[in-house]
Amino acid sequence: MIATCSVQTVPYTWVRQTQPGGIILTPWGTTFDISAVLRLTVDENGDQAVGRIIDGATFMILRAQRPMIPDDFDVISERSRTESISPTFSARMRDSASACMSSTAR
Repeated sequence: MIATCSVQTVPYTWVRQTQPGGIILTPWGTTFDISAVLRLTVDENGDQAVGRIIDGATFMILRAQRPMIPDDFDVISERSRTESISPTFSARMRDSASACMSSTAR
C-alpha cells in the first residue's frame, strides 16, 4: 500500500487491509515536522506492521489527523496583523493543539 498523504499514526485499517508480508509505504511525521517516509511490513498473522524510516519527504497531512483550526481563526488572524496575540488566544490554541494530538493518538 502506498499512501500519498502524511500521517502521525498509521491507521490500523491499513494494516488489516494489507496482506501478510505486504508493504505499507507512507510519509510520516509529527504536527511540527512531516519529513520522513516509513516502510512497514505486515507480519505473517496480519496483526501488526513493523519497519523503519527509509527516507525523507514532505506530503499533505491526512485530513483526519490535521490540527483543528478555531472557528474564529480568520478574525483573530486579521487582528493579529495589527495587535499582539492575547494570552487567552494562546491558551485556546494550546488547548486545541493538545486536544487534536490526543484524539489522533487513540
